[in-house]
Amino acid sequence: MRHHARARPRRSARDAALPAVPALAALLACLWGIRRGSMWQDEATTYVVAGRPLSGLWRTLGNVDAVHGCYYLLVHPLLGLVGDAVPAEVAIRIPSVVATALAAAGVAAIGRRLVSGPAGLYAGLVYGTAPVVVAYGQEGRSYALVGAAVVEATRLLTRALEDPARTRRWIWYAVAVAAACLLNLFAALALTAHASTVLIVARRRTARDAGTVAEAGVPGAPQRWSVLLRWSAPRRWAGASTCALLAVLPLAWIAFGQRDQVSWLERPGWPEVRGLVARFAGSGLSLTATVVLVLLGLIPGAAPRTTPGATSDRRGSRVPTGLITTSIPARRLAATPMPDGGLAAISRANGVGLVAVAVPLAVLPPALLIAVSQVHPFYQERYVLFSMVGLALLTGAGLARAVRLVPGPAPERSPGRSPSEPPTPTQTPSGSPSRSPGWSPGGWRGGWRSGPRTAGAVALPVLLPVLLPVLLPVLLLVASLPDQAAVRRIDSRPDDPAAVARVVGPGRRPGDAVLFLPSIRRLVAEAYPASFHGVRDAALRAGGAESGTLAGRELPADDLVAALGAAPRVWVVSRPHPAPADLASARDTAKRDLLRKDYRKERAFRVLGYTVWLYTRISP
Repeated sequence: MRHHARARPRRSARDAALPAVPALAALLACLWGIRRGSMWQDEATTYVVAGRPLSGLWRTLGNVDAVHGCYYLLVHPLLGLVGDAVPAEVAIRIPSVVATALAAAGVAAIGRRLVSGPAGLYAGLVYGTAPVVVAYGQEGRSYALVGAAVVEATRLLTRALEDPARTRRWIWYAVAVAAACLLNLFAALALTAHASTVLIVARRRTARDAGTVAEAGVPGAPQRWSVLLRWSAPRRWAGASTCALLAVLPLAWIAFGQRDQVSWLERPGWPEVRGLVARFAGSGLSLTATVVLVLLGLIPGAAPRTTPGATSDRRGSRVPTGLITTSIPARRLAATPMPDGGLAAISRANGVGLVAVAVPLAVLPPALLIAVSQVHPFYQERYVLFSMVGLALLTGAGLARAVRLVPGPAPERSPGRSPSEPPTPTQTPSGSPSRSPGWSPGGWRGGWRSGPRTAGAVALPVLLPVLLPVLLPVLLLVASLPDQAAVRRIDSRPDDPAAVARVVGPGRRPGDAVLFLPSIRRLVAEAYPASFHGVRDAALRAGGAESGTLAGRELPADDLVAALGAAPRVWVVSRPHPAPADLASARDTAKRDLLRKDYRKERAFRVLGYTVWLYTRISP
């Protein structure tokens, strides 16, 4: 059967520029307060590992942190490019800022395609300014980049489902999925949401496509073609997803061998579920507003009305003329230019709706990760940050619908005319009939008023529909300001390595030594080497780059006494309340025994996430 002709929808300059607004808002939101004065431990890991020579970086990934290897390889040239011209904490956060802006633009494009331009605009703004998204947009880790890759994969999926026969779209979808998984393997959870979307769309299209093929006059085809058309998209999606996962398989195999890195995670319970909801949807007033808007977005009528120039399919849905949804010859439908809103109409006509895309993406990845973590703990909210995309799409659709529910200005009632009677058309100078103000093809907008009205009574109905599209998102942003301020504070992260550096740097003296309990705390010194200059790392045998580890390799426990020598003072960097299991190694036990025997505690400095002890040698 000959492939159909494809009519490309015409997009106005305003529609093409629509994603730029959320992108700019996300960029500004992420740049506001990006320099907090510290890198927390995970960011310090990024700076230390990505800043190593490529040989040392490659050696490290062979032993540890391979799951973040592609991200480190992306940050490595950036650190070499900016050097000391940009503060380290800002430099490592630049990729996350850019990725968040691109993701916000992508969410806007998806919302425009599935619902309408305003819904896409609001969805992009909700995503790009959400406190949890901004928090990771200001963090030197891979999660913002993973979110951007999943957004692009979702956008490509919606396009591929509109016309499953176009192989190129599935190829690009596979590339986007592979990129997301290479940045973080937990991005594969998005495939569960995409699988649900594909199956929902396939089910919706079965009856319509079978009927369309029957109308095309193919003898005895309806039942046979119903099955073939229904499973065309799922087969292609499965093929694309399999190719993407095969590309990631080597990384997954290496990362599986390094799974002990997350052995400290615990099984999530209801507190973690409540925390996830609060982080993604807010709490108090913000949570209430989000729930209301999501419910509005889920209402079947949330999609905008189609415009003139559309025809009805066999289900009664409004489909733009020129839309060909199966491989039927183009002569069956007129290939006319696409009307305004045609992108959303194409998606809905092909069964690709907001609910089919947004709900699985918002719900399934977190639910699956929490369920799997009951058997083997893997749960961290950052692994499913991309689920915010589904929530943003639903919230954006709800905002657009809330704006449309506001009635327009009420017209004056003419004497002697009933409220239900339409006005009498008059002739304009061009000869075309005109209606009185307030009249629309559906009747009068707003209620009826009689008698004189004050200026305020006239201005409010006129200004409200104009101001509301701006006021609603502004009110949401204002409600989130406490959370916005919180994610920009240093104490929004678990620890503050820079505070440790500020303690040791001014207080160090010639001959001082330093010990780390356990050795992973050495990342503080590697992230802020200037503050530890001249302080001897007594237990270090080989640095991280040389040994291919995060924080280097230490001397055997029996050699620590000789290594420490007669150091007059020893700085000790540890957690405020370390778990006994964290200090159970022979080396750490030997460090503590040595300090108890030959040194006494002089001072203790408590900062966020760390305790810095200063020990002085006991005189013989």
